[in-house]
Amino acid sequence: MPDGQVFGTICVLDRKANAYSQTYEALVAQFKDLVESHLKLLHLNRALEFKNQEMQTYLDEINTLRGIVPMCALCKKIRDDKGAWHPVEHYLYRHPQADISHTYCAECFEKHFGIPADGSYKADDAG
Repeated sequence: MPDGQVFGTICVLDRKANAYSQTYEALVAQFKDLVESHLKLLHLNRALEFKNQEMQTYLDEINTLRGIVPMCALCKKIRDDKGAWHPVEHYLYRHPQADISHTYCAECFEKHFGIPADGSYKADDAG
């Protein structure tokens, strides 16, 4: 097999001299190529099945993460995929299957922590 394991043998040799025609020798060579090709396809098919299972696992994980929606921990607004914040009632009405994850909207972050949410705050600014 392509991975080095012995699968089996077919003997086309014997101890006595034979005069095979070119057609016969060509058929034996084609048969050898055909068997090798099929074994390689089996090996590649197994590798592909493994990769498909791996990709399905990744896809399931991505779909789970896509279903988690960021919600402001203070005002309970929901952030959409464009970064806009909406009241939770509006979002859940349109997406009843959504799972919620807590975060802070910019307005609540600045109000609660007293620093800008845009990352412009520097520790040196405090003094």
